[in-house]
Amino acid sequence: MSHTIILLQPTGNKTSRSFRDYESVAQSAAGICQLFEEKLKILNPGMRTLEYNIDDLFTFIDSHADVSALVYDKNVNAYIPYNKAWIKEQVLSHLRNIASSGSRHGGRR
Repeated sequence: MSHTIILLQPTGNKTSRSFRDYESVAQSAAGICQLFEEKLKILNPGMRTLEYNIDDLFTFIDSHADVSALVYDKNVNAYIPYNKAWIKEQVLSHLRNIASSGSRHGGRR
């Protein structure tokens, strides 16, 4: 497991910056999905079931002024930075793992 910090800046305003930390890259990918699902629930309060596709999720990520990841690498004892494209790859991998396992958590709800 590699400790992962997700840095979020939804708007161009520096005061919108926040971060989330996770115990692993996989958990951070699930966390990004959860953030998107929470936004969908706010935008669609009357919906009992929310569905989305990967393009919707990627649009959510791209709509942020900045989304970055810092992943701890024990070999160099430092955090390595990653950009939006890398984060999207991790989210896609996470969703593929969910689809292959038959689980519905972290994807569609």
